[in-house]
This record gives sequence, structure tokens and C-alpha cells, in this order.
Amino acid sequence: IGENALGYYYDESKHRSMKYDDFKIYCYSGTAGEQYAKDNGFTYELLDKPTIANVTGFKVKSLTSTNVTLQWNKNANASGYEIEQYKSGKWTNVAKITSNATTSYTVKGLAAGTAGYKFRMRAVKDSVYSDYTSALSVNTNPYGVGGFKCSSKTSTSVTLKWNKGTTASGYQLQQYKDGKWVTIYTGTKATDTSYTVKGLKAGTAGYRFRIRAYKTYGNTKQYGSWSSEVKVNTNPYGVGGFKCSSKSSTSVTLKWNKGTTASGYQLQQYKNGKWVTIYTGTKATNTSYTVKGLKAGTAGYRFRIRAYKTYGITKQYGSWSSEV
Repeated sequence: IGENALGYYYDESKHRSMKYDDFKIYCYSGTAGEQYAKDNGFTYELLDKPTIANVTGFKVKSLTSTNVTLQWNKNANASGYEIEQYKSGKWTNVAKITSNATTSYTVKGLAAGTAGYKFRMRAVKDSVYSDYTSALSVNTNPYGVGGFKCSSKTSTSVTLKWNKGTTASGYQLQQYKDGKWVTIYTGTKATDTSYTVKGLKAGTAGYRFRIRAYKTYGNTKQYGSWSSEVKVNTNPYGVGGFKCSSKSSTSVTLKWNKGTTASGYQLQQYKNGKWVTIYTGTKATNTSYTVKGLKAGTAGYRFRIRAYKTYGITKQYGSWSSEV
């Protein structure tokens, strides 16, 4: 407070500042107001320091691997709030909020899969503060799972694999069944990075899978975000009943059973050290083929066949038959 700033007027006749009669200062103990009153000999009265209600409802609203959103109840007597985080052995301010209508705040840049972050907060109005809340302890979620894909498949099974999670204790794998997501596997180690789903239907489109990591804190599992879905179409069954049904000196007629999951067939002959496709059947009812132009009295012609299932413009193949 400046010299003669309060309680004085300038007397023109005396050419100096004069005190007002009966001027009194109402102030708080230990403030500049009290010191001014003492220095200038004014009467003063100490006021009870104002108080402000403590913040209530301080808790975690939501959590990711690197962020935590904190929330609390509106304090009608406050003009704002301060949030502190415990860092390097001391409490450090991370947010000064200037509206009492703001009742949440997101702290970013935390380390994933990490235990024991601590936060506290208090309300403020006109440089008067409430007491701090109790410290709120937060454990961050693990990272999401990377590299989730189908690594191989058969007519009735799918092998899924994913990257090892650096912040994971394990994984939760789900399959979409009957209109809902169902957990089909729980990996209990970070090194569990593949799983084979069995008992699927051959030649069937649209099996759906997703995965997320979890981190164990004591007896509690805390989960990361879900991966994108992996959609899988199973292969058709292998071809049954593949055999030579008749032959002549220069031809061989091959036949096989109609495939219940097939859109067609791929027939190959072994020629000059490699397998060569000699026929593609485009219907499930194409169940025989005559190979012509062979050499009479010649041993060891070799043939094999497999079914395919068409999904859109893609052919997906079943297993090869035994050779004929």
C-alpha cells in the first residue's frame, strides 16, 4: 500500500496531507492492511479470515494408458481450483482452473502401465484456499495390443497372433458370437502372443475377433484399449474321394466328391519338377476331369486337388488332397 494512500486528504491551506477523523481500517491479521494501520496510527479491527468449503467428490472419471481425467463436484463458493501432482518427492501444480463451473481436468503425458501416480486439489477464491483433498492414487492402463492379425487358418480353425506388450501382464481375446462379444482366451503372461481358435465352421465368412492387454495391480486387472477387429473367413474342407476312375493309353479321368463348402476346385499335375494347374472347376458340381495327351505305357503321372471358396473377388483354398 502506497504512502498516504488511505485515510488522508490534501489540505490546500496547509499544503500537506491530513488524516481523516475517525478513519478506521478493517483488515485481516498479518496482512499489509494491518501493517499500514500500525505504521500510520489508524484505528483498525481484525476480521476473521474468510473460509472456503473443501472440494468434494474428487475421483477418477476416466483413464487411458497415458492420460487420467479427474473430476469433482462444483464448489459454489469457489472462483476456481488448483490441482497438484506428486513428482520427484514434492507436490507440483499441474493445473490452475479459473472457473468454478469446470469440474473435470485431464492430466496427460503419463507413463503407460505405471502404478502410484498421486493427485490432490483445493478450491480458491480471492487468494483464500480450502484444505487439500486426500491424495488420489492412480494406476495407468497398459498400452493397446499391436500387430493383431490372423497368421494362419484351416477349414475349422484360425491362429491369431499379436505383438508382445511392453506394459502388459496378459491379454483378453474375444470372439463375436450371437450378437455379443465373448471372452474365449485369457493369456496370463506378456509372452503369450498367439492363440488358435478351434471348432469353427468350414467355408464360413465373417468370424470376428478383438484383443486387449491387461496390467495386474495387486488383485486387480486394469485393461487397455481394444484392438481393431480381425475378420476371418475359414477355408473350405479338403476334397474327399479323389481317385482315378478310368484311364486309356493317353488319358486319365479323375473324379472326386462334391464339396459341401466348395465354390470350385483347383487340379494340378506334377510336371518338370513343379506342380502346374491343369484345370479349375468353377462350380461345386464339377467333380471329374479327363487329362489328355499323356504318353502310353508311362508310369508315375501325379495329380492333386483342392477346393476353393469364393469370398467376394477372393478365392480361399482348402488343403491339398493326397496325391493320385
